[in-house]
Amino acid sequence: MKKELFAGVLLLVLIGLCAWNLRYLSRMCTQLDEAVAQAEASCAAGDPARASETLRAASARWSEAEDYAHCMLPHESTDAVTEGFRRAIRTVETGDVSAAADIALLRLRIRFLGSGRGLDQHVAARLKDRALAHERRDVGIGNDYSHASAHARYTRYAERTGDHIRGK
Repeated sequence: MKKELFAGVLLLVLIGLCAWNLRYLSRMCTQLDEAVAQAEASCAAGDPARASETLRAASARWSEAEDYAHCMLPHESTDAVTEGFRRAIRTVETGDVSAAADIALLRLRIRFLGSGRGLDQHVAARLKDRALAHERRDVGIGNDYSHASAHARYTRYAERTGDHIRGK
């Protein structure tokens, strides 16, 4: 009886820690996204000094939590956010025209980090889905058409729409 009680308590503790971890990561990503959004607004308003200051403060907050994030999230995603901060700060401070795009990309990476799925993984999954859909259409999988007829239908579709990969 004691073993079952201990196992039940341990299970409840683990569930509680998972919920705390999810809440912490979500809150951290929301705070980072809000800070980067302020930097984006400052950059759009023509105040690169304020944008740089805001990005540096957000980057410092990220650096404090980076070790924890590396333990809990995929390394590629956390490294992409770190590199995104460096690139955004560099382009804002140099007055590069791509500063707004770099800040927007950083915001996307932070949002996908908070969702538990990295941006690169999301893009790779979309490309894989498109490639599989294209392959299924070419070979006629899932329908009664032969390879030649499926290819002819796809070619007509591509000519009509100008889309060579019909995706989601």
